[in-house]
Amino acid sequence: MKVTTTRFDVDTFKYSEDSGKWEPQASIDTPVDATNEIFRVATLNILADNFPWMVEYAILSDKRKKSLVEEIITQDATFLGLNEVTDQALSEILENDWIKKTYYVSKVPTDQGDAGAESYLLDPHGCVLFSKIPFLSAAVIAFMKNKR
Repeated sequence: MKVTTTRFDVDTFKYSEDSGKWEPQASIDTPVDATNEIFRVATLNILADNFPWMVEYAILSDKRKKSLVEEIITQDATFLGLNEVTDQALSEILENDWIKKTYYVSKVPTDQGDAGAESYLLDPHGCVLFSKIPFLSAAVIAFMKNKR
């Protein structure tokens, strides 16, 4: 079986105090000079929250979500990758005021205006990048199996 890849450019977003919404990030022409910077990088698997109710109850989804936002703030990462993110979990994470003020993100929930070609990225769950530094660009590489 042959595996092919397809590259999809994706929009990135920053919270706007003026509109009260996550807006597409303004384009930047040149990278930020971070030559002498020290970065903190973190990745967290947040465990998708799209299970039947009895599993949700067993894994304490509501308590985990509250703890997750607290952990994101504690980590204070320059670059943060979250795995197994659902649209619902992302909505709840992006409601936090500290996160709104701190990060650019590679995805916002579909109900917040991100219904573009990449809306499948969190279906049923996926990865989201958070950055304190504006994104120069962002893309997804999709791996697809071909029968030939």
